[in-house]
Amino acid sequence: MDVFHERCAGLDVHKEVIYVCALIGRGSGYQKFKFKFGTFHHQLKTDESDAEWLAKLLRCGLVKPSFVPAREFRELRQMTRYRRAVVQTCASEQNRVEKHLQIAGVKLSSVASHVFGVSGTDMLNHIAQGTTEPEELASLARGRLRKKIPLLRNAFAGSISEHTQNLIALQMEQMNRLECTIAEAELKIEEKVKPYAEILARLDTVPGINLRSATDVLAEIGTDMSAWKTHRQIAAMAGLCPGNYISAGKRLKNRSRQGNPYLKSILVQAACSAVNMNGSYYQAKYKRLKQRRGHKRAIVAIAHAMLVAIYHMLKKGESYQELGAKFVSDQDNGRKKDDLVKQLQKLGYAVSLTQSA
Repeated sequence: MDVFHERCAGLDVHKEVIYVCALIGRGSGYQKFKFKFGTFHHQLKTDESDAEWLAKLLRCGLVKPSFVPAREFRELRQMTRYRRAVVQTCASEQNRVEKHLQIAGVKLSSVASHVFGVSGTDMLNHIAQGTTEPEELASLARGRLRKKIPLLRNAFAGSISEHTQNLIALQMEQMNRLECTIAEAELKIEEKVKPYAEILARLDTVPGINLRSATDVLAEIGTDMSAWKTHRQIAAMAGLCPGNYISAGKRLKNRSRQGNPYLKSILVQAACSAVNMNGSYYQAKYKRLKQRRGHKRAIVAIAHAMLVAIYHMLKKGESYQELGAKFVSDQDNGRKKDDLVKQLQKLGYAVSLTQSA
């Protein structure tokens, strides 16, 4: 094989040890250096062979580089992913509270649209403190929920035992701690993204993307788009392009490939919001794709389109340009016109089109 790199090294990384095999030289006459860093490990020889094989592959140009963002974006990514994990933990805790209320026969979620709003949280805190009287709990309703006080009395008519009160007390304390952690993480993230305020403001103009999702996207891909030569490569990294599964000349199920699960979920969530914006390009494109491919595939396609737009915005330093729903209808009309012209030409007709007034 041809040698592409004169100096290269393969690393086999484990929890307690790292094996390194460095190859230096051209052609077949290269020098081999092996190192071991860390503590003991049982599979020393096998791991050294893995490191040597990786070094040989790299030397011949058979190992593609992975995307490694700059340190500031790696730190920002760790913080945004941690915030996301804590938010998910808080949501799980809320689900457990709701489950215990249902077991106790308390139907608060059937009356209040948001159990953990201001009124609902106040009611849950009073239950944790030992209040179980339906009349007293219903009187804690605020705002528009006060119109439903008779329904709230019926909702709290269940049997709230001391055990349930203790469980809810522990869970409310846990949620308070989680909310404090989320607030602290938010402050640290805001501090880290101050140098990128202008970029975040441009990303915030994309339909379906707010400041939080813009920060999450920035943390995952950074600002330097030179790591991907085309938008197709970054779409593959995000797992938002079709997989290429072909066997015996037959294309198998064309599922989207494995990619960055964090970036993919951020963009899919943003796409669900973008398709609800009336008159937007993404909404029109979604409606057209949904008729043929269904909701899930259409949403992934919109997420892909949003990532492509973000890629070009960051690469060229441009702002988002809304194409509008008319752009999609014009595309459809153009395809229909071309198809009809081709059909007439196949039948032997010479077609000349004139725009009507």
